[in-house]
Amino acid sequence: MELTLVRARPHPREGHTVPRTVITTEHAPALPAPLSQGIRKGAVLQVSGQFPLDPDTGEVVGTTVAEQTTQTLRNVTAVLDAAGGTLSYASGPAGSATAPGYARGCLPDGSVERA
Repeated sequence: MELTLVRARPHPREGHTVPRTVITTEHAPALPAPLSQGIRKGAVLQVSGQFPLDPDTGEVVGTTVAEQTTQTLRNVTAVLDAAGGTLSYASGPAGSATAPGYARGCLPDGSVERA
């Protein structure tokens, strides 16, 4: 896991800076510049640009939507792990994914059911 602090940007509403940390891990495929595997902005962690690629070979995994979705979620989970997060707090497409073994407790709109 590698965490790199990059320049802080002023928060648009409050006028204070929010530290930005770049999240990288060898357990997810490297992305072409200028994309990052993950960015933490204060308490918010953004993960995007993940594909169904094997992190070791860079090759597409699987031929079906289910296989490729599972690999993509493995990659997203690896970035979340590197940042100390989990998929249980995900919202958006990852939060509503239906790959077996992922996103248990997620609601159809992508939000996550809280216990």
